[in-house]
Amino acid sequence: MKLFLPFLFLIILVSCQKNEYVFIPDQTFVINKDLLIAAMVGKPTSYLIHLSADNTVFTGYAPAVIEIPSEALMDSKGNIVSGEIKLEVKEYTSTKSALIQCPSSEYEMKPIDSDRLVYLKFSQNGEDLFPIKKVSVYIQDENVINDPNLLVGSLTDNRVTWSKISESLSNISVGTWTISTGETQRTISGYKLEVKGSPRWISISDKPNNLNPTVHKLNVKANQEQNSKNTLAFFVADEKNIMMQLTWNESKSNFGLTTNTQNKNIAGKILIISQLGDNYFEFGMTNAVLGVDTDITVLSSKKDIKEIKSILNSI
Repeated sequence: MKLFLPFLFLIILVSCQKNEYVFIPDQTFVINKDLLIAAMVGKPTSYLIHLSADNTVFTGYAPAVIEIPSEALMDSKGNIVSGEIKLEVKEYTSTKSALIQCPSSEYEMKPIDSDRLVYLKFSQNGEDLFPIKKVSVYIQDENVINDPNLLVGSLTDNRVTWSKISESLSNISVGTWTISTGETQRTISGYKLEVKGSPRWISISDKPNNLNPTVHKLNVKANQEQNSKNTLAFFVADEKNIMMQLTWNESKSNFGLTTNTQNKNIAGKILIISQLGDNYFEFGMTNAVLGVDTDITVLSSKKDIKEIKSILNSI
């Protein structure tokens, strides 16, 4: 009996220990990139505006003024639209975290350091609209690039591709303009973008140099449970407006990036964002230098959305 009592106490003590929760990742879970990134950095601001018979000038978005000519927007069936439309617009270079919502900053395998990066979309009743006349976007900027390079990003097969297009479809100028908004006038010094067709994204940058190509490869090892279905991986530069999304290498089970650094080292951070279930997220971050580092390991840990947003806002 004396030996039995301590043994019984031990059994009770062990049985009363707190049960630990062990998370088992859902191997079939597939993230929705747009929804996940929007939860981290927000969506482009949207406005309802009424198209006038003459030029429509929109001044409700502080970083820019948008001028839409009369009968300039067409739907996918070829109809000229009128009345109320939805405008979505955002300028992305104000914060580093916002860049992860943008297309990768690469054109012809070269990093794009955007002085300004604008998202612009028109729609009506949920259907996309396309400018058939040049829509003007005026951006206030006191430190303009005098001879800027203009790239436009269009959506094809759910992927945005950067390209240069003819001046008949888009062009950029630097100067000062006085814009009539009806009852008042507004003067803007900076950039004037004119675009038509189907571009969603507009990048203003320095013109690329012609240095000899220097191809650099970076391999990033993530947590074992992370892969292309449940994880996003990014490189965000420290001093430049450059963001490149890493791609998944199935054979090596890691994320990778290949780019032309043109003999320049680019310091930045690797970000790993995972969603392994409806409300289970992991986040990891480490420093990296394109042009120097070749193999990096990023260990992620469980974070909630609020924690991830706070970290992203600090970079």
